[in-house]
Amino acid sequence: MLASRASVVWSILLAVPAVPQAAAQHVDPGARVRGLTVGGRFDGRVAWISSDSLAVVQRRDTAVHAQRDIRALDLATGSRRHLWTGAAIGAGIGAATGVAIIVAADDNRDSELEGLEILAAGTALLSGTVLGGITGALIQSPRWTRVRPSGLGVSISF
Repeated sequence: MLASRASVVWSILLAVPAVPQAAAQHVDPGARVRGLTVGGRFDGRVAWISSDSLAVVQRRDTAVHAQRDIRALDLATGSRRHLWTGAAIGAGIGAATGVAIIVAADDNRDSELEGLEILAAGTALLSGTVLGGITGALIQSPRWTRVRPSGLGVSISF
């Protein structure tokens, strides 16, 4: 009896998808949003909110979207940097440069500095990785959080 109850509880817990425990996201005027309506996509800053509509400033135009027409709504909640992506791209470029150095050095085997091509290739790889990481760390993009379009006038929660 106890085992069957435990198996029922476990099956319910495994069947229910995990819901993030986050505080409600308030959409205030001036917040950056993007979304999808039945008429297409929008991206801009919130001008005003009412109980049934959302006005978004896009470039120099203000578009008013009915709450019932909004299919998806994302709220900009900070930014993220791209350190590891930049480092990976830089490492790839550095590795390609290193291979080119080694291939070019194989053509000139008469040189007294044989073996330095490995050092130059390693330096190219390391330099590309470091410069790519620095470049990626300087590049920022917004972090988007999906919110429910229902209840725009009060708050939007997960």
